[in-house]
Amino acid sequence: MVILLHGGDTASVALAEAQLQVLAGLQRRVDQARGADLVSIRGEVLAISAAAQLAAQQARSSSAMSAAASIQDASERARKTVLGLVDDYYEKKVLDPYLRFSSPEDEAEYRKREAERKAAIDKALAEGTPQGTLRAAQLMEDQLRDAGAHGADQSPDYSPMLQSVEADRKALAAALGPSTTAAVATAPSTDPLDAIAPVTPIVVSEADQAGHGLIVGGKSGEPVRTT
Repeated sequence: MVILLHGGDTASVALAEAQLQVLAGLQRRVDQARGADLVSIRGEVLAISAAAQLAAQQARSSSAMSAAASIQDASERARKTVLGLVDDYYEKKVLDPYLRFSSPEDEAEYRKREAERKAAIDKALAEGTPQGTLRAAQLMEDQLRDAGAHGADQSPDYSPMLQSVEADRKALAAALGPSTTAAVATAPSTDPLDAIAPVTPIVVSEADQAGHGLIVGGKSGEPVRTT
């Protein structure tokens, strides 16, 4: 019987070592045991098995608590970083003097993306969850990269800003695990009119148009007079 403890504390490791020593002793006794001795050994094995299960449960609980603490810590760091960058970028506009645009239309499109990301960041942070913080960090990183493509990378503040949010975003994503990083992706928008089925047009012949007071509804498409 082998007990594997991943990331267990000192007490759990010591307990596992003690259990292994007892099991080794029982193995030697089994080799020499006869009759009633085997019954006694069976009871001892069951007791050790119960203790091992308890140790495993404690180790899993400790591991879960450690993972939760790691997520919380990474989330708090990322949230603090995003809030600081929102203040520097959107309020203080430290990168604006370095922005360059090819045309008024180019700037208008950039400002639209900028405003949309700000609204999305505020919404994500308002959730108060690590997943929301992760999305906010990704959006802030996207905005900085967008700004960098328009000349902001020439600012001495740019690289530290980008590196800080990128590092905290990666740390939070690693703490949450790969199954949650997909939450950062934005679902594509759909046109609500796409859900409406097309209407099959009704073709009216010239003869039908000429027959006032007639509708098509008789056998073989013959007109039926209405009075």
